[in-house]
Amino acid sequence: MVDVEDVKDCRVVLRVDFNVPVNQEGLITDFSRIAVVLPTINLLLKNGCAILLLSHFGKPTAAIKEKFSFERIIGQICQFTGLDIRVVSDLSNELLLRQGEIILLENVRFFAGEVENDSKFAMLIARHGDVYVNDAFSVSHREHASVVGIPQFLPSAMGLAFLREYQELDSAATKGTVAVIGGSKISTKLPLIRGLLKKVKMVILGGALVNVILRSRGYNVGKSMCEDCHCDITLPELFIPFDFVTSHGVEDQNFHFTDARMIPHNEMILDIGPASLIAMKGILSKAEKILWNGPIGAFEFEPFCSGTHELARFISFLTKNANIKSIIGGGDTLAAIKSLQEPCFSYISTSGGAFLKFQEEGTLPGIEAIKKCKV
Repeated sequence: MVDVEDVKDCRVVLRVDFNVPVNQEGLITDFSRIAVVLPTINLLLKNGCAILLLSHFGKPTAAIKEKFSFERIIGQICQFTGLDIRVVSDLSNELLLRQGEIILLENVRFFAGEVENDSKFAMLIARHGDVYVNDAFSVSHREHASVVGIPQFLPSAMGLAFLREYQELDSAATKGTVAVIGGSKISTKLPLIRGLLKKVKMVILGGALVNVILRSRGYNVGKSMCEDCHCDITLPELFIPFDFVTSHGVEDQNFHFTDARMIPHNEMILDIGPASLIAMKGILSKAEKILWNGPIGAFEFEPFCSGTHELARFISFLTKNANIKSIIGGGDTLAAIKSLQEPCFSYISTSGGAFLKFQEEGTLPGIEAIKKCKV
């Protein structure tokens, strides 16, 4: 594995994540995924490199390919970064990359060999570079050619953003950590929960995924969102809320605070209850680190956002005033903290599925590919 600081005076194939959200007018609404890779790009330019950028954009199909072309948004990317970047779609001829030049390959998912991790496609890209750098931790749980294929042919390095994410997440789950896991589906979080229970001090569950456990224990969950599966984990290291906010639906403002054993048949669990929230705060205040992924209620709807927003405020408070390290991740979690006026978290991960996969397995295909790269 190569140190990115030592990559100088060469052609670099740089995997980034420019899969940015775009509105109906074709305008990028959030540039954070672009901003996070600028330190690596600027470092490579400072070191006299030429750069071939690789990224996917959306989920293109043959029918809607044009919608996900980088040609549609490259002007906005250049304006935001202050860099001169041109898009190319053909790699059959050698790219004559000059020092300081940046080229962005058209959406890698336009090429069949990307998702299939075709070695010929990976080799085709690799011949346009001398070193491969991955600065897209968020896609490194996928075994695609631009993630795991190219390192077979080039010396490889972790980009600056990738390296920080790896280091932060690698040290997140310890015996002093309290993990808060929320969300709607326990089936997608169960491997994560089981893995964390072996490593951390306590796991707190919230959101609709709790409903499966309640029903599996014989409790009535009314009309609550609930997956059709059985799961009853009973361990002292696992905290399950014991009271909830219930209502007839997300549009019904006539809500009640209800004990877990007394959920009405015609109502839904939509948020954590006040007594459970107090108990949760007590557990969190004794943590050395806090790892949070997923909302603990229907945070998109008033007043059922209260539990998630109060959790965010409390973790932010502990980070700022109690010297407790906090690491948060997940798209819904990041959306939930936007309500905070001055959020204070030690590290905010934007890696989504890769965040979860890393906590489950302790590594990712993209990490292993770099470690085993051709040197």
